Amino acid sequence: MSLAGCSGTEPDAEMLVPFGSRWRYTDRVETQPSAWAVPEWDASDWPEGATPLGYGAGDERTLLPHAWAAGDDDYVTYAWRTFQVPDPAQVKRLRIRLVANDGALVFVNGREVARQNVRYLPLIPELPSGAWLRGGQGRRVLEFWAPADSLRPGTNALGVEVHQTWRSRRDLRFDLELAAVSERQPVALVRGPYLQSATPRGVTLRWRSNRPVAGRVRWGTEPERLDRVVEEGEPAAEHEAVLDGLEPATRIFYRVESGEAVSELGSFRSAPLAGADVPVRIWALGDSGTGTPSAGAVRDALVAFAGEREPDVWLMLGDNAYPSGSDGDYQLALFDMYPELLRRIPLWPVLGNHGSHSTDSRVGHGAHYDIFSMPHAGEAGGPPGGSDVFYAFDHGPVRFVAIDSSGSDFDPDDPMMRFLPRALDAPHARWLIVFMHDPGISGGTHAGDESRRTAKMWSALLPVLEAANVDLVVSGHSHAYERSRLVGPSGGDPAALGASVLDLGSRAAEAPDDDVDVLRKGSDGTVWVVAGSGGQVGHEGDFGHPAIAVAHRKLGSLLLDVEGCRLDGTFVMPGPAIGDRFRIDKCEPADGS
Repeated sequence: MSLAGCSGTEPDAEMLVPFGSRWRYTDRVETQPSAWAVPEWDASDWPEGATPLGYGAGDERTLLPHAWAAGDDDYVTYAWRTFQVPDPAQVKRLRIRLVANDGALVFVNGREVARQNVRYLPLIPELPSGAWLRGGQGRRVLEFWAPADSLRPGTNALGVEVHQTWRSRRDLRFDLELAAVSERQPVALVRGPYLQSATPRGVTLRWRSNRPVAGRVRWGTEPERLDRVVEEGEPAAEHEAVLDGLEPATRIFYRVESGEAVSELGSFRSAPLAGADVPVRIWALGDSGTGTPSAGAVRDALVAFAGEREPDVWLMLGDNAYPSGSDGDYQLALFDMYPELLRRIPLWPVLGNHGSHSTDSRVGHGAHYDIFSMPHAGEAGGPPGGSDVFYAFDHGPVRFVAIDSSGSDFDPDDPMMRFLPRALDAPHARWLIVFMHDPGISGGTHAGDESRRTAKMWSALLPVLEAANVDLVVSGHSHAYERSRLVGPSGGDPAALGASVLDLGSRAAEAPDDDVDVLRKGSDGTVWVVAGSGGQVGHEGDFGHPAIAVAHRKLGSLLLDVEGCRLDGTFVMPGPAIGDRFRIDKCEPADGS
């Protein structure tokens, strides 16, 4: 295929609009993108210049008028240009590479094809971006993929809204590259594979190809004999295949294929049966989504510390992709950061406050829903919840319950609040672990959160969690590590949470010199852990909460080992080094007392 009029051909795509192109731009449009982001729009009275556009904070080629950044009533700068596509039928996929400080929406012929750091709200000039970009975030090149069905023969239009967080918009920066993928380019895997919704009998595999083709998975119980095949029925670029008929607690080997593109060999162990008394290793990683060397150091420390005994379960505690949890953010912060681990360990994420910029869990829409496939119908254990942001699953002796603390309403008739009591009712499970983004006990970087939502959330959640006698609640949000003592019920009062301490902790009797803080749980009590330093450390807060036993302003993540009547937790820091070791002991005392 050849797209006449295109230049800058690359091996994997054909260039439609390169970085550094000339764009028309303005600071105000009185109509919707469906009217102005189209080829028929007359932009002849808009100024024109080459990208990057900005106010002079870096190497911008076109300086915007500083009067636009003088505190006017809107937050948006508009950019428009045309490009040529002789035969749209030949284009199978669009690849967008975007630089936008603070956020942007991209339209092709009036149809939205990409969104970065802008909430899913009505598009008005007064709509600020979701998050303020700091440091190098405003210069990152993020990649998005979009269908090609918005293209027309001949002249097409690109329209971009660049949204700022503040009305004083002196850090604005914008550039964009648009490329077309056709059958001329070889098929490539551009994301994954990654493991979702693992059960004793099945698992979901997700991956992405650069253009739509029928995918397949070859799998088996021996790496040299992948004799079982799952075929997709229709061509797709976003692939999802379910392997079923697995044997519980069995090593499975697999490869995914999209046309001639084949992944490396992956393997995982299917989940044990619910209630099975087997050891379980869990990795809890919070606020890791920086995509920086700090996140890489936390990852490497965990891999080195775990050695050959990799985690069976991987919990991500929210803010998994900064700044806004968009698809492009996730590519850098998750898929480029943890490709090997994603092929081997099933991932179970929850939504964080930054992720809620790109996902609205109240209406079930956004990047989180597009990227993850969580158990909707109770297929992994627990009742059906019909959601990707709150769900339950069993892994041997542990029932896990994921809570959406960043988007749900916490009203009595809220779907999640109806779901939780049933999900927490797990008499077959020896251990009950809840994971979520917002912490209940914290003296760290978000200890001062006093919003009405926070008070409402905990007033609604605490009676449910305490009635179920949850063993461990692990969360992120505060960019630190904090671990509580064993605390008793609050009576549903958020202000009283942690006021009742049931066990201060002690050294293990069998190894008194070992630095393990043992918390002996009788009939009641919960340990609360904040593990929100998976990608950065915050310095706000004084760690002054009375229930906190150990706190660190250090990078790290939490490794949990469940075996029989004991749960051991280790805060693993880069080095690797150990910042905390604790045990929840539910064993019967030797003397029977």
